Amino acid sequence: MGSYEAEWYGFEVKSMRHLMDLYIEPSFHSAICIQFHEMADCSYRAFYNYQPDWKKFVDVLKTYARERNMDPSTKAMVAIDIAATAGVFKPLAPVSSYVLREDEKRCVEELYKNELPATDEHIIGLDGHSYTLRIFKDGEEKCYRTWCVTPLSWSALRNLVNTVVDRLGLDPGGYGAYFKKNT
Repeated sequence: MGSYEAEWYGFEVKSMRHLMDLYIEPSFHSAICIQFHEMADCSYRAFYNYQPDWKKFVDVLKTYARERNMDPSTKAMVAIDIAATAGVFKPLAPVSSYVLREDEKRCVEELYKNELPATDEHIIGLDGHSYTLRIFKDGEEKCYRTWCVTPLSWSALRNLVNTVVDRLGLDPGGYGAYFKKNT
């Protein structure tokens, strides 16, 4: 299952304004983090990276532990925390970026300005994928989380997810968002 650990792979971008983060964590693909920023030239840019392959992750962890003569009885999570604090996993998740087209910029602006409406609809599941949207506005953070079947009223989130999926050439079945149709 894809799980993006911001403290392991996260990144910092210098921009005029950090608008929002979108995490897509699919069951059968690598998780991805997309940060949306307004740049000094007033353009909007998306910065993103993927959760690395677990084999590479484990190889780096083993090498790091061996080079530091860590006790073999050290618990895995302790070793991971030490390595993450040292930043050894960040090179496994290089950051890429692209300038948003006007339609993509409108999706981001709609979510940033209007946020998502409150909903009583709670959709969860065991397989599929999940989305976490963090909006940074006026010194506060709003966080929204849903499964791949999004609440009907969250069309702005579906639009953003599907725009990113299309732009990055990702598998729509593995990363895309949809809403539950009445049956």
